[in-house]
Amino acid sequence: MSPRSASAYAIAANSETLTVQGGTFLGLPAVVSASAGARVAMVDAGQLMVADSGELTFDVTRHASVEMYRTAASPPTASTVLVNLWMHGLVGLKCERTINYKIKSSAAIYTVQSYL
Repeated sequence: MSPRSASAYAIAANSETLTVQGGTFLGLPAVVSASAGARVAMVDAGQLMVADSGELTFDVTRHASVEMYRTAASPPTASTVLVNLWMHGLVGLKCERTINYKIKSSAAIYTVQSYL
């Protein structure tokens, strides 16, 4: 849930264990993230299957051009500014980790809070 939802639930239930940074709500762990928006999701972690080999793949390059903005243009436009790593003496690193998961459809529910 979002910090705003956590605050509303904490006030409504007079909860001392739920804050805008997380905690517990009705005895269940609450994870707070601003990216949740108005959604509140509840997941039965016991119904979640995760396959993780623990392997990481690293790639290194000096010969690439990258866009150096937090919100990259997708797709790139004529005004997209690219930085050439070689010309600036920079190195590009990429790390990948593959994790697969499967969750039963009845193991998760979510709602969208429209009254907050």
